[in-house]
Amino acid sequence: MAGCFALDYEVIKSVHDAFTGKWQARNQALFALQIYTGFRASEILSLRIGDVVNAHGIIEQTVRVKAENMKGKGRSRS
Repeated sequence: MAGCFALDYEVIKSVHDAFTGKWQARNQALFALQIYTGFRASEILSLRIGDVVNAHGIIEQTVRVKAENMKGKGRSRS
């Protein structure tokens, strides 16, 4: 696509640092998750705390988006 380019570290850092306010930590975490997983915005927003943190409060190594929240609803994705 014309005008599209890969984000370099400086751009990612400036966007990450631009989040402020009451929901800063949540928004930074969602942004980082999207950058590092490649999930679509709708896939990220479909996640619930239990999808990311286990019953012991430990962050999961693998995050799975359910098939019904995927584009095309074909398969889940991790």
